[in-house]
Amino acid sequence: MTNKELIALLQAGKVEEFNQFRVDNPNFIPDFRGADFFGIDLSYANLSYANFSNADLTSANLINANLKLANLYCVKINKQQLTHLIFVENADFHNADLFRDNFNKMLQGLLGIEVLEA
Repeated sequence: MTNKELIALLQAGKVEEFNQFRVDNPNFIPDFRGADFFGIDLSYANLSYANFSNADLTSANLINANLKLANLYCVKINKQQLTHLIFVENADFHNADLFRDNFNKMLQGLLGIEVLEA
């Protein structure tokens, strides 16, 4: 399956099929650079190692999504979406466009740190 077909699969809400593809093809690394996942239900999707550079994940449902080692460079995402993620270990959020609401709460919940306002 091509990256374009995988994107279409996820956009159609077929997370179970996508996850089965990942199980059947463990060495395949999805390339979702620039993809539009605005408002898409990606809950429980195995998105580990995927490249989401410059993708739009705004308002996507990421509850229990696995983003372990995912590349989220310059991704657009709402900060409150991050509060229900699992396996964000080593995810690269460099230059991600994280909308301000609930950012402090997200950091406290995920990282166990307190963010002080300047």
